[in-house]
Amino acid sequence: MIFKLKNLLKYCLGFLYKINPIFRISLRNQLTVFVFHDVSDTPSEFTRNFGLSLSVSRFKKQICWINENFNVINPELLITNGPLPIKAALITFDDGFAGVFKNAYPILDRLNMPSVLFMNMQPQIKKSPLLSALA
Repeated sequence: MIFKLKNLLKYCLGFLYKINPIFRISLRNQLTVFVFHDVSDTPSEFTRNFGLSLSVSRFKKQICWINENFNVINPELLITNGPLPIKAALITFDDGFAGVFKNAYPILDRLNMPSVLFMNMQPQIKKSPLLSALA
């Protein structure tokens, strides 16, 4: 049920963006952050069950749409406090799933689109897996 509501919300927001110029204008002077997790045609049961994975083809479509409608910035711009372009966007990935390196990175590299990857380093530091990995 939650997955269907999530898809409905995504559809409505996408439709609103297409038909409502006020909505597009409101994004002009803001930073929009697009958050991804895994990009894989063979997702793990965990990422599939929690809706954390996109197929490679769906990711390509979404990235092309972002590239056409936003100015994707390099994350370094946030550190230097440089001025943001109109319709600035940041592409991020959480958790460091293998599909990000294997599937998403080559697509972003071909399009010359920067991104940032956030990783939980506790398993590396403590030499023990996260609870979610054990599940």
